[in-house]
Amino acid sequence: LHENSVESNVLSQTLQAIVRTSYQHKLYAEVIESGKITECSPMSAILQASVTTLERPALTLSHSHAQILNEDLVIVSATVNCNTPVPFSLKEWNITFPQLLHLENEGDFNDGLFDRSVIEGEELFFGFKCRLDISKESSAKDEKPLLNIVLQDDFGKTFLQVLPLDLRAFYHKVIKESSRGSSNVATTNLSLSSQEGLVGLPVTFKFTIDCSHLTETSGLLYNLSCNDGNWILGGKVRGALAWSKVEGSCSLEFVGIPTRSGTIKTFPSVHFKYASSSSDIKVTSKYPASFLSLAHRSIETSAYLSLNEI
Repeated sequence: LHENSVESNVLSQTLQAIVRTSYQHKLYAEVIESGKITECSPMSAILQASVTTLERPALTLSHSHAQILNEDLVIVSATVNCNTPVPFSLKEWNITFPQLLHLENEGDFNDGLFDRSVIEGEELFFGFKCRLDISKESSAKDEKPLLNIVLQDDFGKTFLQVLPLDLRAFYHKVIKESSRGSSNVATTNLSLSSQEGLVGLPVTFKFTIDCSHLTETSGLLYNLSCNDGNWILGGKVRGALAWSKVEGSCSLEFVGIPTRSGTIKTFPSVHFKYASSSSDIKVTSKYPASFLSLAHRSIETSAYLSLNEI
């Protein structure tokens, strides 16, 4: 194994093989057979070959991450480094997940990498859209996600690179929240006193809350909020919520005033927490499709003459 310097002053490792062969010419064999012994040095041939070797695989994974978009959609990203001194092209790739994740039908965002030539030092960024299936979480503990990439050289020879993705933190978080959240979930359904109204006039809201899956029956605190500016909230927007395991549900009424005209598709939300513990409470909410907020188009006034002015 030799180290040779290159123009970039970086040492590259090469594997050199030397084969020496010695042989006598056919005429020398005829001389031997005739009984005339003649000293003759054998002829020789030397065959040399040199192959550059890599300290690392052709492709290495430098980073992988999974980001939850909503309740069941996840974006998985992977950053891959190229370590080959000879250019290759990406022929094909695929990704396999434990049953906790499923690749969407059009979830491969990497069409631009097809047949792309890559050289040493380049970074490749892969992205995939997946769907989360909590019901299959038991199998995720024993399987690892794999990114399989097939490289092809100028002669058409292919090389398969299998890169395990490190998504352990994501799986641990999802499984932990699933096991904890399945028994600590509040389901809410928001209803309105009317599906349309005027800007500035109050609308009565009512949250019907299913508390049957909460772990504690006392010290439940609520907080109403609306961060988009479409509503001004009135009434008791925070406080303690009284409910019992026997009933399993309760309701919460308050007032909202629309601040703009048009179709409003966002509504106030409610959050819960326990007064005596820091346990997280997951809230699943169902909202109306929209509310039509109408502007004041006319103002009615009346005028009269005062006797003092006649």
